[in-house]
Amino acid sequence: MHRHCASTRASRTMRRGDGRVRVVRGDAYEEEKARQRDDDNIVIVVCDTRCELAEALSCAPRVARAFVDAAPDAFDVKLVRARALDVVRETNAAVKRARVEFEPPRDVSVTRLDVDRARNAAIARMASCALVVVDVEARRGVAGTARAVTMAARARGSRVVVAYSPAIAAYFTAMTAGDGVDFAWFEHCVRVCASDDAGEEENENENDDDGWGGAWPNAFADVGDCCKFHNYDRRGCSKRATGECAANHEMCMYCGANGAAGGVAHVARKCLMLAEDARIDVELTPALRDFRVPSLCERNRERLRTRGGTKAYIYVVGGRNRGLTVGVCERYDVVGNVWERAPTLVEPRGSHGACALGNGTILTIGGGGVRSNLASMETLDVANGDEAWTLRDDVVRARHAMSAASTSGRAYVVGGWYNGSEAIGDTDIYDSTSKSWSKGASLNVPRRLHGVAATENGAVFVFGGWARGQSNDDGDGGECDSAERYDPSSNTWSMIAPLPAPACATACAIGDACYIFAWGSEGQKPTAASSGGFYRYDPHTNAYESLGQLPLERWFGFAVTAHEGVLYVIGGIVNGRWTGRAFAYHVAERAWEEIPSMSYVRRRTAALCVDVPCITSV
Repeated sequence: MHRHCASTRASRTMRRGDGRVRVVRGDAYEEEKARQRDDDNIVIVVCDTRCELAEALSCAPRVARAFVDAAPDAFDVKLVRARALDVVRETNAAVKRARVEFEPPRDVSVTRLDVDRARNAAIARMASCALVVVDVEARRGVAGTARAVTMAARARGSRVVVAYSPAIAAYFTAMTAGDGVDFAWFEHCVRVCASDDAGEEENENENDDDGWGGAWPNAFADVGDCCKFHNYDRRGCSKRATGECAANHEMCMYCGANGAAGGVAHVARKCLMLAEDARIDVELTPALRDFRVPSLCERNRERLRTRGGTKAYIYVVGGRNRGLTVGVCERYDVVGNVWERAPTLVEPRGSHGACALGNGTILTIGGGGVRSNLASMETLDVANGDEAWTLRDDVVRARHAMSAASTSGRAYVVGGWYNGSEAIGDTDIYDSTSKSWSKGASLNVPRRLHGVAATENGAVFVFGGWARGQSNDDGDGGECDSAERYDPSSNTWSMIAPLPAPACATACAIGDACYIFAWGSEGQKPTAASSGGFYRYDPHTNAYESLGQLPLERWFGFAVTAHEGVLYVIGGIVNGRWTGRAFAYHVAERAWEEIPSMSYVRRRTAALCVDVPCITSV
């Protein structure tokens, strides 16, 4: 048998014959594709956001044939055939529960590849891929992305490689202004070396499966009339000797060498070219290794700081803490990235509604008080510098477990739990112009612990909650999946598409889209999944899109709000413990990021966002 050179730090080249490897930014791929040359046999598209990734995939010459070690939110087994037979067992579940960023045609197979423990199998399967997606940076860092991209560039054939890498994309833009470059640029970022342990030819021990990860022959693509079992099964083709297999047993399915045509007869599992292509590792250059990419929150803070004019604050009002109903209020300075104490409520309350009007006034309505449910409202004029809440009695029917939202100068308080025994469908409307309350139409399904969101066009939406008459009703009600839309012009509620699963929920809106956060567990009667669902509802299509799971397991009783493309989820209970932890979800990037925690832990609180005008001294 032949052995490869043992040198482990020899520089390697990426080019394939007379072809070229081209590197472009994701936001420039469509334009660059029009200028693509015929000898560009490998095109690498580097994306820094999830939306950019989806756009790059949508204009690729073919949709995905393989996904390289995809992150858990990159597949949806309902949309694709996620074969993972060549992947170690513990990773298969991640493939099946993930979500795809685009829907491939029925005749396209989507597969997960393991470029660490099954390098040889990954290289062999990449050779027949028209498109490879690399999404490993969150777990394996920039070096993991560089290794996978390098392997995809080295494999035989032509393809598009789409890599999700905020770090490399930012470095690319800083160093090249985002223009398309040859692979020499990538080689300046990473030094490609021979691997110490990957890609060596198999020894005589037939149990040695290094580099193949137990790959099943049928998982490889067909190449002509070649026999896949002859090429990729360690034992060879069992039907060849009996004449039951009429396929070609002379050609290597990787390099194409044909023993019958005078070439050196061998199988793909023992192909020296395949082993050499897989025998790589990478080292990041100091410039890339030390390049710091600002976090998404840092980018958002810099954007808001540069724009000026106003300061954004996320207010968290009241709530419950270990059996106590509290009036403690805090606010998060988005630009300063710090929490501050805010004026304390006149009446402590929890499970209440709160929202902000466009004039900078905060309303806090109803909820459970220290002794009983409250019918009062408290206001705080943040824009004019109020330092105390103003109390106003008896504005709504006393109740708790309701939700509130505001749009077009009106505040809506919907549903709730009345007198500790009845879920109600009341809709109370506050008009900021007349400063008066009025009654709106009642919900079709009375409910509590539901989510309410108000969109920019004036519509109000209700999602999920706890209601009677559900399939899981044990006499006290159960989690429901029903959802409704309120039309202010006709003062009517109408049913819309139900949630993907019954759940108590919290909700908010950005533009005309609603975002629903299903609770991981209600606590008393946990019938939801251990990790809550997270959905986007599009009123135009009346359909939901799953955005994955919440960042914490068994998380419920939290508050949510939104500000300029960022959703904030704060407080609640995690695994039975009160928490002050807070997370920001960046809608464009489809990414979670943890922000500083509140000082005072609580659940069943309410959150809202206010833009306060900046005061400049002369």
